[in-house]
Order: sequence, then C-alpha cells, then structure tokens
Amino acid sequence: MLALAFIAWAAPRAAEAAPFHGAIYTTTDDCGDVNENVGYASKLDVYLNGGPQGNSNRGLPDGNYWVRVTEPNGTVLGTSTSAIAVASGGSLEECYQLWDILEQPNGDPGYADTSNNGGVYKVWLCQTAAFSPSTCKTDNFKVREDRIPPPPELGTCDEGEGRIVIHFNQTLLNGDPETATVAVDIPAGTYKVTLASFDNHDDKPDQDQEVERWFLLFFYDGPGSETSNSISDLPENQNTLEEYVGTVDLEDDVDGVRAQHHLIGQFFPTAESVKAVCALLEPVNR
Repeated sequence: MLALAFIAWAAPRAAEAAPFHGAIYTTTDDCGDVNENVGYASKLDVYLNGGPQGNSNRGLPDGNYWVRVTEPNGTVLGTSTSAIAVASGGSLEECYQLWDILEQPNGDPGYADTSNNGGVYKVWLCQTAAFSPSTCKTDNFKVREDRIPPPPELGTCDEGEGRIVIHFNQTLLNGDPETATVAVDIPAGTYKVTLASFDNHDDKPDQDQEVERWFLLFFYDGPGSETSNSISDLPENQNTLEEYVGTVDLEDDVDGVRAQHHLIGQFFPTAESVKAVCALLEPVNR
C-alpha cells in the first residue's frame, strides 16, 4: 500500500517535470520576421509565435497555453488571465500581440516596464498557470525604447518641436463611420501614434458600448495606403481617453489623414459612437 501511495504521488510530479519539444519566438505584427528579438521600438510592437525548433519537425504539442512576460531575473511584468494561446498542428494558431493578451500585476492591460538597463524582457509560453520552468518555453527580446511617453494634455494635443498634430475637432463617428480627409504634410518614416477620444457618458449611464474605438487611415498620393492601430474602447465610467497605440511605418510622404471607426465596413451605425478628438505623431529615430 505504501508503494502504491508513493507511485500515485510521484506520477504527476514526473509528468510535470518532463520537458516538451518545440520553441517560441517573438515576431512582428505580420509574422514576417522570425525571432525579431532586438528590433522593437515599442512594447506594443512585440508579437509571439512558435513551432518546430531548428530543423526538427517536432513542433509544440497541441493545446492551450498560458503566457507571461518577466524581467530576465523572473520578476513578473504581465500575465495572461487564462490559457489564451492555442497550438495546433505543432505551431501557434496565430501571432499574439503580447500587449493585447496580458494584464499587469496592478490590473492594467499589457505588461510593465523592465528595470533591465538594456531593455530586455523574457516571454514565457507554459502548459500550466503554475509557470514551472519544466513546462514552459521562453525567449528573450529587447525593446529599444520601452518607456511609453505620457500622452499630451487631453483634447489639445499640444504642438511642439518635431510633433505632428492632427485635429478632428470631436467629429462624431456614428452615422458616418469616418471623418473627412484632413490635409497634412507628413514625411515618410516611422512614427509613434497617440490618439484621443471623447464621448459624454454622463447622459447615458446605462448604455452598453463596447467598441468605441477608431484608428487613422493615411493617404499617399492616391488611395489610403496605411493604418494605425485602434485606440482602446472608451470605458463606460469616463468621458475621455488618450492612448499611445504603437508605431506606424509610412513608406512615402502622406498628404491626407482620416479617422475611421473600428467597425467601418461592418454593421453600422450602432450605439458604439465615439468622437475623434485628435492624433499626435512623433518621429522615431532608428
């Protein structure tokens, strides 16, 4: 009986300690660059992928995985609230934006800044929420500029040297899901983008709005050619939101910009109306 009890106690511990095959790596939003470990200008630019390791045809075991980001020493900066990453056929089913699937220890979205002087982070893909090293795959990555700058004063998007400000004057995105095109003169390059939203929730406290979001559409000499990430949904308990939404790469000079609702092209209008206040673009020196 004692021997049987020992076997029952030891079996799950042995199973948990067994390593698993496959690998993970960080990449870009188009999943195009494999193991893009050092090329990130923002924490919002980091995506997770995974599959076979090296020349091996043995990929990740199919199943659901927990994800977290830590400092190199293991200090937790952000954790998924559920087993959110899915492996099928040996690879992750999609590229997961780390900022989108993680929650910081204080409850804020994304993951906190590393204290590492080199801007180094570690991402974990684990079979259990215990994050035991034997059940995890890890990969280090570096964000060259890991501090998200504070947004400008709400509703003003203050002018300043090197800053490009686009005012939409609280244009309502509802019956018409986009603003008129605003004429601009933006040189080609990479820019950090901050967006500002407004909606008066005080006079509709019981209205359920979950997609009060919008993004920028950039025009080169012709049709729209590039878009920014969308600003987050405007919380029901506040009327304003300013948010840094990541970077955009403009391959050519831009002569027009338009704000478009996140639901453009879908069933619209809905109760998800929101006012586009302004956008701020700041050049990234690479």
